[in-house]
Amino acid sequence: MFKKYSNIILRTGSSLVGIPLVVSLIYWNAWGYFLLFFIILIGTLLEFYKLISNQETAPLRIWGLTFAGLLYIFSFLYASAIMPGTYFYSTIPLLTSIYFIMLYKKNVYKPFSSIAYTFLGIIYIGIPFTLLHFIAFYKGVYHYEFILGILFTIWANDIGAYLVGSFWTFWERHHLFKRISPKKSWEGSIGGGILTLLVAYAMSRYYTSWNMAEWMIVGAIAVVAGTYGDLIESLLKRSLQIKDSGSIIPGHGGLLDRFDSFLLVVPLVVAFNTAGQEMNFVKNTNKKAAMNYTLTNDDSPFESMLKHVNDASQIIGLDEKIYNVLQSPDKQVIVSLPIIMDDGTVQVFKGYRVIYSRLLGPSKGGIRYNSHVELDEVKALAAWMTWKCALVDLPFGGAKGGVECDPKQLSAGELERLTRSYTTAMLEVFGPDKDIPAPDMGTGPREMAWIMDTYNQAHGTITPAVVTGKPVAIGGSLGRVEATGRGIMVSTLAALQQLKINVKNATVAIQGFGNVGSYTAQLLQEKGAKIVAISDLSGAYYSANGIDIQQAIAHKAKYGRLTGLLGTKELPNQDLLTLAVDVLIPAASPNAITHENAHQVQAKLIVEGANGPLTAEADEIIHNHKNIMVIPDILANAGGVVVSYFEWVQNRQGTKWPIEKVYQKADYIIQDAYNRVYEASKKYQTSMRKAAYIVAVNKVAQAYQLRSTLKK
Repeated sequence: MFKKYSNIILRTGSSLVGIPLVVSLIYWNAWGYFLLFFIILIGTLLEFYKLISNQETAPLRIWGLTFAGLLYIFSFLYASAIMPGTYFYSTIPLLTSIYFIMLYKKNVYKPFSSIAYTFLGIIYIGIPFTLLHFIAFYKGVYHYEFILGILFTIWANDIGAYLVGSFWTFWERHHLFKRISPKKSWEGSIGGGILTLLVAYAMSRYYTSWNMAEWMIVGAIAVVAGTYGDLIESLLKRSLQIKDSGSIIPGHGGLLDRFDSFLLVVPLVVAFNTAGQEMNFVKNTNKKAAMNYTLTNDDSPFESMLKHVNDASQIIGLDEKIYNVLQSPDKQVIVSLPIIMDDGTVQVFKGYRVIYSRLLGPSKGGIRYNSHVELDEVKALAAWMTWKCALVDLPFGGAKGGVECDPKQLSAGELERLTRSYTTAMLEVFGPDKDIPAPDMGTGPREMAWIMDTYNQAHGTITPAVVTGKPVAIGGSLGRVEATGRGIMVSTLAALQQLKINVKNATVAIQGFGNVGSYTAQLLQEKGAKIVAISDLSGAYYSANGIDIQQAIAHKAKYGRLTGLLGTKELPNQDLLTLAVDVLIPAASPNAITHENAHQVQAKLIVEGANGPLTAEADEIIHNHKNIMVIPDILANAGGVVVSYFEWVQNRQGTKWPIEKVYQKADYIIQDAYNRVYEASKKYQTSMRKAAYIVAVNKVAQAYQLRSTLKK
């Protein structure tokens, strides 16, 4: 009994020293991981070659160690996206060199036995360590949690089996594989399996790059393959009539003794992980093809918006009559716009303007030019503007407009004719006290100037307040261009403070690098945040050390896209959303995060720079299952409409505010709105999104109750 306990103490002591060292190196960075497993690979393979070396087998140790080491190094460089795959695959022909070496080697008793045992070491030990990189890296990004997860589940199986098997006293133990390993029992294996699955479940709660089902499968692989890996090494030792492969680890034997399970588990986890990635790729590709880049009813922005309004209405007990009013727009205008093109042909464009609500004041909302503009999207955006204006306490209702066109394919003359035609069609809608448009996707100050001029000519007046987002020279406000990005920055800083994350240590990934994304990145970097990933239509770009945003802005201004940005690794756009960062800011398009990828999001905070980047289903997953804080779009990106309001006020008063006053007032309004939303989230014990909708819906509902004649 004393011997049993002394062995446990020795094993525990060496584990208390070794495990923190291993975990620290893996967690530290990719190079720490690389160095750790390179040393383990060489040590384990050397042990193996020493064990099997005799006159008949005599493996070529130096050659085997060299090739396994090169294979490990090149696969690391390939998987981490440091080196292209060409160099990795070029190592394979080196395998044939063993035959030439054997031709010139003298006094070899059985040359083909030497070749076979040399290859056995590479296959049995070298290949699993090489394959490990394809778990550690996904699209060139290091995921330490995958490696820790594999080790933790293997260790859990080993520890559980050892403890239960050693101290089982309830009834006679049943041998698992008596011929190979007399001490292994079914009871121990079951104990190891239970502990392993508990560890896998715990990993799924903290590291969600794999979902719970995937972690449980990895745990099951560790139980079954890990046990067989141990038995295989036991068979090897029994055939060689030795107890341990070495004595480098006190109480545990050699490296091969400790990593025997690992050698069988890793290839199976790689196979499972690769198959899963391929299935997801096919599923996502087929879905995109079927959708043809249009929105399905399930993922409709308007349906997502209504879900949020419904949730808020139920929480505050909103009267059903008022709810029915709030879920329908006041007015929807669809117009056809025939335009003479530069080549003399006539092309007809479709234009939209949706007035969702004027209960709080004249409606306010941008105009977007995009080839995928359609009524449901415009309606959802108009509703979001309603809640956004209500949330930040502006005297505006909500509206949105759009023209179905590709502005990049139109000349300046064609764009001007299209804009003036759209304005003419909306003359009865627009007005400084009725409906006030602003820039949005595909439009800017130039188009706003054309709208103002067309309106003024038609009415014979000088009315700059009819539109906001104008050039500063003709009534625009200072600070309007960067206003949305600044609002996102203020919201992000407030949330980081709430989460007790120092902005100077915070890592940030931003999807989208247009006006909103670039200004957000620039402003957060000025506050000390590390922007590790940005993206545009060409792809996502990652640097663990942080991206120089001024350089990125200059690069995009010069080349029109981020392709080739120095010091970064290119990733698929969707991978940016699942990076392990403190802050994720989706600032590109609606429905970026859906139920399909929500489980893979790893950020501690999501700040919605775009309108509706999370579907309703994704939002439920993020809040209920992932416990990630989300700053909703109607709060986070409200900075633009706040400064638009300032422009409208300045135009009405005939004044001009200095930039400091604009920043001060805008920051105060966003911070005040954040505080009110946070207080509502505590009061109702709900998410920041639901709290934001509670504040906004309640304000609009109160206005309806005070103004409506339909009291009964």
